[in-house]
Amino acid sequence: MKLNWSTPSPPNEKYHYDHTIAETPFGRFLLTWKGWKDNPGYGFDETPWNEIEYHDWDNVEEAQRWAEQEIYRKCRDLLGINNEKN
Repeated sequence: MKLNWSTPSPPNEKYHYDHTIAETPFGRFLLTWKGWKDNPGYGFDETPWNEIEYHDWDNVEEAQRWAEQEIYRKCRDLLGINNEKN
């Protein structure tokens, strides 16, 4: 599922870290990172399933791909669609 991500933005009053957002019908993905560090720590402070997700992503694009794959997987699970071919 392709998500529409906002342009990466620097910290501001509302978000204290560099960030980008994708709104979905199920809720938002808020991807944040510490742009001033050598190891920025990319992670999701918000997900549509109300969980914080931090993995060992190397860049924004990798984290965004994970979010797109994960929401696709969760939708398929909710609908009972099996990924295996019969």
